[in-house]
Amino acid sequence: MNEKTKSILREVCDPESWSAYPGICAHLRPQPVNWNPDRREAVFAFDTEDWMGNPARSLHGGIISVIFDNAMGALGIVCLEGRYAVTVNMTVNFLRTVPLSGRVFVRVRIPKLGRTLIYTEAELALEPAFAEICATASGVYHPQEQEIP
Repeated sequence: MNEKTKSILREVCDPESWSAYPGICAHLRPQPVNWNPDRREAVFAFDTEDWMGNPARSLHGGIISVIFDNAMGALGIVCLEGRYAVTVNMTVNFLRTVPLSGRVFVRVRIPKLGRTLIYTEAELALEPAFAEICATASGVYHPQEQEIP
């Protein structure tokens, strides 16, 4: 891993940098658990809170989608050495209810990092072992010239 990638990785992992983003991203506060930029893989933890719930008191599907987009995009920023990637398409599959009971974990990988498109895959589980997957996602992102500040 080169020095620029290490610097971008530190920036993406800094909780203060996330609080500077607008809107919902500032409230998600992703916590990096494991990174392997050389293999284009990462695991994030997200703490669930009451405001993220639906009337059934489980994690809202829209929040699950935002968590996936956030994690896949963060790995994209690292793999693009600090450049943003705009979401082109994202598909989410909800496999089981996610309780509002603490943390969720998202494992994300980039199987194809092209010049004009990035293909991503992710899984969400209640524990870092990913023994029982609650949701899956796939996304396509378009690399931008703009770098993160």
